[in-house]
Amino acid sequence: PGAESYPASDQAVDAKCHLLASELSLSLAQVQSVWRLHGAESEAILKACLADDRTSLPDTDLPTAFARWTIRNEWVRRLDDLVERRLMLLYDRRLSRGCLRQMAAMLVEAGLLRAEDAESEVERTAERLKSHFGKQLAE
Repeated sequence: PGAESYPASDQAVDAKCHLLASELSLSLAQVQSVWRLHGAESEAILKACLADDRTSLPDTDLPTAFARWTIRNEWVRRLDDLVERRLMLLYDRRLSRGCLRQMAAMLVEAGLLRAEDAESEVERTAERLKSHFGKQLAE
């Protein structure tokens, strides 16, 4: 779906991302981080999820509102799924425990994780990232 009406060149993608950043009052890095995940669907997704929250997840360029949209719309069930598959934060060198904690809190808000299990889910995900992928979290 993200390939429909996809810009024809890298320059056109850059122009589209600049335009979206300006229109939506986001940083270019925020728009580009969503574009890498959803391509040409990014505009509709960002417009649908950005009400007043234009902040980013800690230590990333992903908008917090986009992470919430992903939890609601992309069949997320666990923190590791959100990190590894849905938001692809596995590849962000800045990924931190603080970011994992905020995403766990969002899963709690969405009713997908019990509050008392949030910290153990963060630790389980951090250990999985280290043991399966050699990923060290930024501090």
